[in-house]
Amino acid sequence: MESGLYREWGVTRWPLPWPLRAPLASLGASLSVMTPDEMPTDSGPAGDQQVSQEELAALISDLKQEQKKVEEQIARLVNNRTRIVNESDVFSWVIRSEFQELHHLVDEEKARCLEGVEGHTRGLVASLDMQLEQARGARERLVQAVGVLEQFGNESHHEFIRKYHAMASSAELQQARSLEGAFSPISFKPGLHQADIKLTAWKRLFRKVLPAPESLKLDPATAHPLLELSKGNTVVQCGLLAQRRASQPERFDYSTCVLASRGFSCGRHYWEVVVGSKSDWRLGVIKGTASRKGKLPKSPGHGVWLIGLKEGRVYEAFGCPRAPLPVAGHPHRIGVYLHYEQGELTFFDADRPDDLRPLYTFQADFQGKLYPILDTCWHERGSNSLPLVLPPPSGPSHLARPQPTEL
Repeated sequence: MESGLYREWGVTRWPLPWPLRAPLASLGASLSVMTPDEMPTDSGPAGDQQVSQEELAALISDLKQEQKKVEEQIARLVNNRTRIVNESDVFSWVIRSEFQELHHLVDEEKARCLEGVEGHTRGLVASLDMQLEQARGARERLVQAVGVLEQFGNESHHEFIRKYHAMASSAELQQARSLEGAFSPISFKPGLHQADIKLTAWKRLFRKVLPAPESLKLDPATAHPLLELSKGNTVVQCGLLAQRRASQPERFDYSTCVLASRGFSCGRHYWEVVVGSKSDWRLGVIKGTASRKGKLPKSPGHGVWLIGLKEGRVYEAFGCPRAPLPVAGHPHRIGVYLHYEQGELTFFDADRPDDLRPLYTFQADFQGKLYPILDTCWHERGSNSLPLVLPPPSGPSHLARPQPTEL
């Protein structure tokens, strides 16, 4: 039995097969503390399949190496765990901060709505108080008149007739009697249905959680020669005569386009463009590397994302294929929201700051810097000469607050 055990141990050669390495690694601690006296020895000749001291040292060294690797893996796991906990703490702080801001915005909206109700109520109550004061004054005069008339019963016939006619024709009595039926009932109509409170607040909050509007200016170096820039490079219109401008790679030479001087390669951005009553226009974003020579290829496949109006009637998104947009009315102001990392470009009807209405959203995997682009379209012999305007920022904090009575 013993010689067989020793023989089995003796024929084992390193490297061990993998199925044996894992158990030995788990038993590394036990083996590492095993003394030479505790190891089985061969009672036979020194050369009869006996484990040499070199083989034993190699085995111990290898197990220690495995132990070191496991310890390094444990350290990496501990670091990974610590990093996850730290990142979770930071993100939790961000969530609490964002919701705190949302709560603050909701509280502002609640205060605004309550102020509107209270202001509306004050106006109604003031009107009713005025009517009450007039009615009470009339009642007092009528009471006095009744008392005077009751005293006439003790007068002689001629004296009664004289005093009665004098009293009946008095201005005070006539004024008191004229108030009969003058009461005009007032209804409480705040201008907002109870079922619309949440929707109205959400629309205002949606505008507030968007990024503050960008302060953009147009880049004259990119403007087509027919384009005229003014008011600090925030207004552009298509003229009848070409301007003398140097021919350079960044300038459009066919399409009547101009870019903003600043582009975006990350983050969330919002800006607005006033299109007014212009009959033809296009706007959106373009990749900085897109060609500006020749006719502009208006499609996402060429790095151009646009919507526009044609002949004052047809709104369309220049996707693949083009898509007509069911736009209600004729927006005079278009909002553009870019979420670079999420790959979203959304256009809004921004005529009402508190009620942005989505028009169209492009989904794309944006690469490189994107620039806001304005296309005035051809002037059509003056019929489409109205400008496009980059208005000064009017962020949520600059929104005109309605009067309290206009809830």
